Amino acid sequence: MTRNSMQVDHIISINLANEHRAYRILVPNDDINNIRNLTASCPECNNRKSDSGGGWIFLGRFGKYIFILIWAILLLACLAFVLCCMSGTLKRGFLIPYVADIANVLLHWFADTIAQMFRVNT
Repeated sequence: MTRNSMQVDHIISINLANEHRAYRILVPNDDINNIRNLTASCPECNNRKSDSGGGWIFLGRFGKYIFILIWAILLLACLAFVLCCMSGTLKRGFLIPYVADIANVLLHWFADTIAQMFRVNT
């Protein structure tokens, strides 16, 4: 990409930020034109992205190679899980204790966060 053909693109588009609260939360410092929300883009990629979100936001934040690496890791983890289930290595219901522990940790974190919100500093 040459400097003359480069375009500046919003990672989280203006329309997405205006229409959806979830995307508005992702905008740095509530400023859609913040430098952390802008990226260099070729005209083809900029037009293809348009007002899309999802993977494009991840791609804009972390770059193509990290994006591909994370997808490859996820696919390998899914493949390993399927193979373990098919071979009988993983028994039915093996996740239940882990899910309960994770739910307990999240519940305590959520309760502590709410308690901190209403704590009065004297």
